[in-house]
Amino acid sequence: MCRITEGRYQCCEQECFAMGSVCRACCINLHRRNPLHWIEEWNSSFFQHQSLQGLELRMQLGHELGSTCPCSSPASKDFAVLHSNGIHNVSVDFCACSLATERRQQLLRASWWPAMPTDPQTAMTFPLLHLFHTLNCQGKMPAFDMWKGLEIMTENRTGRRPPDRYKVLLRTIRQWRHLKQCKRAGHGHDPTGVQGTSLGELALECLACPHPGWNMPEVSEIEEVKRLTCPQSWLYTLFIALDVNYCVRNAVVSSDEQDPPLSDGWGYFVEKGPYLEHLHKFVSQEEISTCSGFAATFLANIKNVRGLRTTGVVGCTCARHGVWQKRGFGNLQHGERHCNVDGVVVQALNDVEVEVVISYDIVCQWGIHFWERMAEFPDDAHLKLTQDAIIMCMPKFHLWAHKPQCHARFSFNYVHGSGQTHRETIEENWADSNKASAQTKMMGPGARQDTLDDIFGFHNYRIMESFAIKEARVHRDDFERFDEGIISYCGKATTAQWLALVTAWEKDHSRPCPYEATLQGNETLQERSMRRRKGQVEFVNHQVLALFSCLAYKSRRLSEHILEMEVKALAMGTVYQQLNIQKQRSSLLRKINRFRGLQQVFMPNLRLVLSPSKLRHLDASSAFNVESIKLFMPSELDDDNQRARVCTPGVAEMESRMHEAESHDSLQRLRSSLRNRAASHLFTVKNVTGQNSTTQNQGILRTIQMNIHANKLRYRYSRNVLFRLRGHGPWEDELRLLRDEDIRGLNERLQTEDELHEQQRLRDLGVMDATGESSTNWNPAQRGDSRRVLSWIWYDSGTKDNTPKFTALCIEWCKARARMLRWEEEIQLLDEEMRRVISFADWKARWWSERAELRPDASPELQEGLKAFALEHTISEGCKKARVAEKWAPLRRLAQEYQRNLPVEIILEYQLQEEVVEEEVVDDE
Repeated sequence: MCRITEGRYQCCEQECFAMGSVCRACCINLHRRNPLHWIEEWNSSFFQHQSLQGLELRMQLGHELGSTCPCSSPASKDFAVLHSNGIHNVSVDFCACSLATERRQQLLRASWWPAMPTDPQTAMTFPLLHLFHTLNCQGKMPAFDMWKGLEIMTENRTGRRPPDRYKVLLRTIRQWRHLKQCKRAGHGHDPTGVQGTSLGELALECLACPHPGWNMPEVSEIEEVKRLTCPQSWLYTLFIALDVNYCVRNAVVSSDEQDPPLSDGWGYFVEKGPYLEHLHKFVSQEEISTCSGFAATFLANIKNVRGLRTTGVVGCTCARHGVWQKRGFGNLQHGERHCNVDGVVVQALNDVEVEVVISYDIVCQWGIHFWERMAEFPDDAHLKLTQDAIIMCMPKFHLWAHKPQCHARFSFNYVHGSGQTHRETIEENWADSNKASAQTKMMGPGARQDTLDDIFGFHNYRIMESFAIKEARVHRDDFERFDEGIISYCGKATTAQWLALVTAWEKDHSRPCPYEATLQGNETLQERSMRRRKGQVEFVNHQVLALFSCLAYKSRRLSEHILEMEVKALAMGTVYQQLNIQKQRSSLLRKINRFRGLQQVFMPNLRLVLSPSKLRHLDASSAFNVESIKLFMPSELDDDNQRARVCTPGVAEMESRMHEAESHDSLQRLRSSLRNRAASHLFTVKNVTGQNSTTQNQGILRTIQMNIHANKLRYRYSRNVLFRLRGHGPWEDELRLLRDEDIRGLNERLQTEDELHEQQRLRDLGVMDATGESSTNWNPAQRGDSRRVLSWIWYDSGTKDNTPKFTALCIEWCKARARMLRWEEEIQLLDEEMRRVISFADWKARWWSERAELRPDASPELQEGLKAFALEHTISEGCKKARVAEKWAPLRRLAQEYQRNLPVEIILEYQLQEEVVEEEVVDDE
């Protein structure tokens, strides 16, 4: 520096070392390495904007810093450079010597990206492109926002609007994305160059999924393992998840001819040509799901497509780790159709040779004619997998919105080798990618596909795996204790029979499902009502008689509801509650008057047997206390003689069957509520802490307990009616007398006398709600509990002796066994996946090492750069291998120690039981 005391120029950039005011010459010399800094000049009153171009700083390219070219060729005076701090006009001199390189190469060596390959007038700095690339992938910031930010920063500095370079920025970003993908995939080292890129080669593969020859044995070796019936062959299964996303839409902007993708089929989108050719065969196809209630099924024939080229995308991801699959995306043109999903599956699984488990929320419909549709594809597009190599299931969260017939058949909980992943990872992935939907909606088809490819690749790069070891041991211990209790109570032969049923169903889903409750000949109230509507119940004038029965039932339930509302109104006493009660009474009176008209037909002699005090109930016409009016159904008469005198044939039998169905229905609801109570208790013990959470959870438990109490009363009332109509008989073996101590779950025991006294004391003090009364105590399965006596409500008692069928108990045993096995598999899968990640890193390091010498014909400078890049990645993969191996070593030791402690019968169960179970099932049939 010249050390002039009164400098007039200063730099506005905080990272600049030229602090303080300097003279003009010093300012230029200090900024030859930083020509994109903002400068200010002192005008005797304040600092005003000045540019380095205004100070006549020239940027010489193609030569060392500080030297000039004798044959320099100046660029246009309006040469613009976009940098992270704004848009600058820079005076640039290109080298024009005899050994000079092209202008675009001179700019690239200065870390400036040329906007045009020939005679560029605009450039973007690498730091700007790096910054936008990261912000766009992580925060989904659109290019327009970046441009407006640069424009505002420039206008704030210069006081003028910079020239429009927005479209130039868009083109440069696409080039940057594409070349970055090719570079990271190693195609700079490939002798064939970018043109030699094969389909899906730019996509990042899941490190933990099975890849034959990379992180697992070759397919031929796997087949040898299967031939030896090794129980560990399921470890080489690929889990994928399919789903449709309607947020990632695309408007009719530009065209495929004007805006084609730069990497069609090389990344995460399918190859467009074969995909569209397949779709053209199904232009008029209409598909409506008859099972699922999701919005996707209603959008199968979506009409709101005006102005849209693409209504969404169908995506394919790794179901265990959430990694997007190569060639796993396809555009939707008219809602969710099977042909779109088929086109994606065919390309995503085209080179897969290991067994596959497919998760899809409407697989119950899509999978029906899957293989018939696969046969319609060209021979070169056929899957290498056979029908036995593909298993179809549903995600755990979506499963319960389907019909009950789908629950066990498509549940991951009952698929051997599936572990414990919830298979909803694709929904988590959509939540991240949907942030980019706004910016991609108005893009051209090629720009949109390139942008989404890049965002999906960034997602795969950032993905992390999660592990769980402790939970498996908990489920195994619980099952072992539960199994001990079952064997001591039911006998080992019973559990062996259950195991045979489970294993047989896993091999053939057409057999009875052991995971679902079946009412053996018992109808619920809803099923009996449905049969009446269909005309399947044969009575004289059955339609009118069904209406008579329905009115009686609804009137009684409405009366109970009004009484419950009155109890609450006594405590609250609001005007709204009183008005609501009055409305309900008016509704009840209308139903009763209608019922009385039908009662005169089916019970014509009712007035002859009623006392004067009861006759007033028949003539009631006021809505006041209408809930206390008696209906006088056949069960309310004194004996069978009165019923025969009063009722027409079939009326008493009709009421009897109605209450029989209501009894079974109440018992089933009671079991469900008891299971909910047990699950809620378990969740409370494990997760609920703090006053707010505890208070909310107590409200949930109180609601469950009220449901238990209501179902208990419903059952007792219906059974009492049955007893008055039928008397003693075989029906009492199924519908026993329900005592308070019978109402307990599978994992609940009877309370002791001391516990009952303590519970009554808490109720008297007001600590416990009156509705929370119970004669049971919840407690997880413990040793010694096997001597307890299970409540009769958990098994079907078809006889009076102690030989129950244990329907509900069998279901609980099968589900507990399935949970235990899935967690055992999860431990083995996690250990195998950790091994695969380490093996994949080792293979990738060798792969990069081999790439270093693939272009011996290149120039020495290029060879040196290629070798340096390849060796850098070789060392990086080696460090990754060492890092994850050290990080996961304790987990792997824990998992392997746990597997060594597994009982032999669990590890070899599927291998040893296969032939024996098949013979047992055949004998039973």
